[in-house]
Amino acid sequence: MMKTKFYSFSGRDEEGRLIRGTIDSTRKSLARLTLLKIGLTKISYITASIYSYKKLFFLKDKEKLHALSQISLQINSGISIIDSVNSMKLDSNSFKLKYLFFIVAKNLSEGRRFSEALDKIPYSSFSKTEIGLIKSSEVSGTLDASLTFICERLQKNIFIKQKLVSASIYPCMTIGISFAVTFIIFKWIIPQFETIFHQNKHALPFLTEFVFSISDHLGKILLSMLIMIIFLIIAAKQLIKYQALSDKRIETIHLRIPILGKIRLFTNKVNFCYTLSMLLNAGIPINKALIEASENITLKYSKHCLQQATAEVIAGRKLSSALKKTRFLPRAATQTIVTAEKTGRLDHAFETLGQQFSNEFSVFSDQIEKIIEPIIITALGGVIGLIVIAIYLPIFQLGSLY
Repeated sequence: MMKTKFYSFSGRDEEGRLIRGTIDSTRKSLARLTLLKIGLTKISYITASIYSYKKLFFLKDKEKLHALSQISLQINSGISIIDSVNSMKLDSNSFKLKYLFFIVAKNLSEGRRFSEALDKIPYSSFSKTEIGLIKSSEVSGTLDASLTFICERLQKNIFIKQKLVSASIYPCMTIGISFAVTFIIFKWIIPQFETIFHQNKHALPFLTEFVFSISDHLGKILLSMLIMIIFLIIAAKQLIKYQALSDKRIETIHLRIPILGKIRLFTNKVNFCYTLSMLLNAGIPINKALIEASENITLKYSKHCLQQATAEVIAGRKLSSALKKTRFLPRAATQTIVTAEKTGRLDHAFETLGQQFSNEFSVFSDQIEKIIEPIIITALGGVIGLIVIAIYLPIFQLGSLY
């Protein structure tokens, strides 16, 4: 059996659009033939490339949202799934999507269902939850509704990521610029004043000597800080590796990290509630839905607690009681679940909880932006003010001598 290789290429499709990308094949000639089948009429070059399936088929949430929303729209209009996939293959500007839907169309033509065709893709960007939901909807004949539901979930994911980026980009830029300005002052400006003051051979104030000392040893200070950070990271990894700390203790430390801990907790709660809502709405049994939703949790101890809760639900315990023991969701949320169990609207309850946590996260991120800005400005002003005072003190002393 010949080993699969990766080939980078450049070419143009029937509409003359330039297409670049990477394709997997056992031979260069077969790669060229596949590109022609996909719709590339002119191929400029094909060269061997170092690549991986994970990169080849990785789709961002925006790409998945675009693809699935278009397919859902076409299915809702009465177009068959294979025709809609072929249409996506032809209309897409991204070769990654062209190639992905070429493989999906090939699998569909061999008699497989859409869920099976997606599942056959190596390192598919579609999660097990999404594929399972599509599989269930194929049986019930509600594929377009399930695709719409997945698209709504992707939109919420994109919203959360955008809030994370918007909440972090300004502080990161401000901190970076502040660090650069401070570094330039200590590295190049302060040494000039140090030379001038030392030429006068007068005793300098303690604050001035302290600032000059930092400037003289700036390289050593930064190197020491870097070594300390690396040491702490290695030590933390070793503690986790050899299980010197329990999962509960590690999670507690993670969640107590200012800002980052709360962001991680919010994102896990949102993902859990929305995933559970999506699966329950598709008619998947509560035990299977809990198993799938728990897999999306990145907090190890909370994930273990939710898996235990799943076992209790399978054993016949109420969902609200099992989740209450985990302490993953707040008491108010478990009370909402108690009410939902009585009315039989668990899917709606978890969707409401997911929206609630999403709104709380949005408010929190907005507050962080407002709080961090004055803190950074105050800190930078304090450092600059300290430097200015340290430089002017010797000047005032020199002035008093004459």
